[in-house]
Amino acid sequence: MSVAICTRDRASLLDGCLASVVPQLSECDSELLVVDNASSDATSEVISAWEGSSPHIRGLSCHEVGLSRARNLAIEHARGEILAFLDDDTLASRGWLTAIAAPFSEPSVGGVAGRARLLWPAGEPGWLSPAVDPWFSAFDLGEAARVLAEGEVPFGVNMAVRARLAREVGGFDVRLGRVGRSLLSGEDGAFFERIRGCGVTLVYEPAADVRHVVSSDRARWTWLARRVWAQGRSDAIYDAVSGRSGRSGDLRTARRMLLGALARDWRGTALRIRSAQRLRAAISVESLSRLQRVAHATEILRRGS
Repeated sequence: MSVAICTRDRASLLDGCLASVVPQLSECDSELLVVDNASSDATSEVISAWEGSSPHIRGLSCHEVGLSRARNLAIEHARGEILAFLDDDTLASRGWLTAIAAPFSEPSVGGVAGRARLLWPAGEPGWLSPAVDPWFSAFDLGEAARVLAEGEVPFGVNMAVRARLAREVGGFDVRLGRVGRSLLSGEDGAFFERIRGCGVTLVYEPAADVRHVVSSDRARWTWLARRVWAQGRSDAIYDAVSGRSGRSGDLRTARRMLLGALARDWRGTALRIRSAQRLRAAISVESLSRLQRVAHATEILRRGS
């Protein structure tokens, strides 16, 4: 089995993630690939230190910035039949590796979604509600393992796939996913929809549990508004390149979720009212027309490529 962690400029978080995973490598005869995606901090030193501590760890360098590109490099170099992905800001629970590998004993299983619950080192903001947890990459379908229904796909924060299928579908679409400070996403969903198209089953395994560390810079409504907007762009791009119908209904739902979550904290002072009004304008349904133009422009680019 192979485990891949792709990272960029988060040396301290990466160190904690590796400390939670490395002791588990001997459980499944596993290797760990750590892909440095053009970091400028101490990431390379962290990787080198861990690489020197175990023959099961390999450091790789992806010089072109982009999470999808880094993951594709891991797919290219993975030696295991099963390839698990963890984000660099996660902490794997004890037994995580064994748990995420176990469902693959069934030949029909092509991909596994692990459980991801949020960890707020500075404390969870009081204005948030569980309804918006998925925007912070939480993935929690409860205590029971089950088959993922149509439309349900693993999140990149904690997932695994048969390596041959990952190669068969061409890896992750580099037009989607984080690039530098961009909050584009959707590459994991698009990837697993193609995996599902191979005729395999995707399952949820809650015993493969991780904690997703939410940094203090994300505990702000401004970041959440950017995240929702970026999801709209991601959906528009995916619609354009895949030929799907638009997802404006999903964006309206996202707007309701965001405004509803923040409403509890924005009652009272005139300042809070003005802040709420500014946010409402920023993510108004009228902005959907802008996303439609993004999709149209992307479609033109796709046809011309």
